[in-house]
Amino acid sequence: MCRSRSFLRKCRYSHNKRQGGRFAVVESAFDVPKGEAIAREGIAVIVHPATLDRFGCYNAQDFVDCIVRIHANLKQDVELNGTRYWGLNGLFAPDLLAFSTLRDAFVERTHLLTEKDALDRETRRAWTALRWCLHHYAALCTGGQPAYGGQVRKGRSLHILLGQSNVAEAWTDGSSYIAVDVTLVKRLKSNPLRTAAYIFSLIEHEVAHEGDSLDCGHDEAFYQRFHDLALQHSEQRQRYMHLWLMKYTMSMEGEGKRARGEAWRERYLVDRAGSGREKRGLPPTIEDVSDDPILVGAIPDEDTAFIAAQNRVRAAADIGPAAPDWTEVLLRAEADQQLIKAKMITE
Repeated sequence: MCRSRSFLRKCRYSHNKRQGGRFAVVESAFDVPKGEAIAREGIAVIVHPATLDRFGCYNAQDFVDCIVRIHANLKQDVELNGTRYWGLNGLFAPDLLAFSTLRDAFVERTHLLTEKDALDRETRRAWTALRWCLHHYAALCTGGQPAYGGQVRKGRSLHILLGQSNVAEAWTDGSSYIAVDVTLVKRLKSNPLRTAAYIFSLIEHEVAHEGDSLDCGHDEAFYQRFHDLALQHSEQRQRYMHLWLMKYTMSMEGEGKRARGEAWRERYLVDRAGSGREKRGLPPTIEDVSDDPILVGAIPDEDTAFIAAQNRVRAAADIGPAAPDWTEVLLRAEADQQLIKAKMITE
């Protein structure tokens, strides 16, 4: 019942807004990416189609009926057996929204950004160092082989770019670039290590799509590729994380900035642990990367011409209506679901 209470609470309030005790169910696996985007925007509470399978339900209305039966059984147990349940009065049957109405109204917006326009100086310092390491790591994940230092032979030379999207935290065209949403990248300023580690996972995720990821779902084959990439490159991933820490903190030190912050502390701990091990005749925590070409080399500037060209392509594909009035759409989705229910009864 804990999960049931949690679900009902989300139907009332989630994503920092009131949800009106309503939810929608994605009934087709094909619509899962759009459902995830709608949920991420906080437009409505969305239930994954796998949930229908877990409850043995055939459709969204069947799922609502299942919730009503669960609540009825619980109330009966309390009345007949005296079972204590403090949340009994908080139970309710949430209203169902027609997902098709939400799906058809949702307008996808995705475009690329330039670092200088989107990020402040300190966030850009962390990001540029990170994207250079991600560039090499992406080559490794796309079939490259480790070479001298952190460099990679073969593999795909993908642009690692900033973007803004209402449908994804990261995306790729499968051949020339991987973009990371700027909202996530801005977290490098407050939580650099956790954010960088998560972005490395996103790179693996996008490579695992093996093609354009914006219109793709996640089937069993995708999850197998993602799993294999994460295990296969775990050691190199840690090395690139260390290279990023070094390059980022060296950039600050090069400007005479005081050594402080989460990223610098982590680098200091690695160095300190390595020194302690060497005093005991053990190998260092991680090999010396002070002369690694990735660390000592200059970071190439972002390719603004490439970004502009990609935005022109995306703009041509994204021509469509303006953003909808979601208050009106939600009311219409509720009414549409009533029509669907009435049709099911007559049939």
